Amino acid sequence: MTANPHITSTKDMALNYAKVVLYGPPGSGKTTAAATWPKPLFLSAESGLLSVRDKAIDVWTIDQWEDLEEAFAYLKHEKHEYLSVAIDSLTEVQKKLNEYIVRKFPTVKRGYNDLASESDWGANIDKMRKLCRAFRDLPMNVVFITLSQDVEIEGEAVTRPALNGKTLPDELCGWCDAVVYCPGPQKDEDGGIHYLGQIVPAKGRRAKVRVPDGANVPGVIPLDFTMLHRVMFPEMHKPRAVKETAHA
Repeated sequence: MTANPHITSTKDMALNYAKVVLYGPPGSGKTTAAATWPKPLFLSAESGLLSVRDKAIDVWTIDQWEDLEEAFAYLKHEKHEYLSVAIDSLTEVQKKLNEYIVRKFPTVKRGYNDLASESDWGANIDKMRKLCRAFRDLPMNVVFITLSQDVEIEGEAVTRPALNGKTLPDELCGWCDAVVYCPGPQKDEDGGIHYLGQIVPAKGRRAKVRVPDGANVPGVIPLDFTMLHRVMFPEMHKPRAVKETAHA
């Protein structure tokens, strides 16, 4: 068979990056969980880093939409040592995008000068789609952090990422390999506090994880990169003796 440069094998591709959505109410451990990702760069669009103030994490402050575009260009084109990027939060980023659109197109007729029009929202949702897919395709671990929202879809109560746009929250879930709902602190029988993540859909909550066929998927896991990575890539966490036997 003649080799075609456009065809490769999945065995030769870097498919061990985790593209993840962490969503939930405020104080549910999303930012703390993202801080466990390897060599992370936080793109912080809100003042919510108190929970990780004791960790040495690099932060790129996103005051306006242009800051996010600059950060993306840096991660895509410049040499760096980051293995993960966390956007905290995508909910706030969408608000900054609206501010950018209103600022960039001042002549658009709006009910109020500083409020987005219907056409503004259309542009916003289109740019958010492009942004999310572009970040997802970076050759590194990517964490999209959002708040949660409760909505009704076809008579069903649904909890999903808090983004404006009828289909955008579910599109985001579809683009990523794992969607983790973070309900907040949970008490065990001894009164201990634990932060858990739901990775299997239940009670109307959007959740998922892509795993190899036959892999065991627990309903909830501790909110930690290693625990999620073990579920997503079980073949990479087998004991050495098991790996050697498999390749014998």
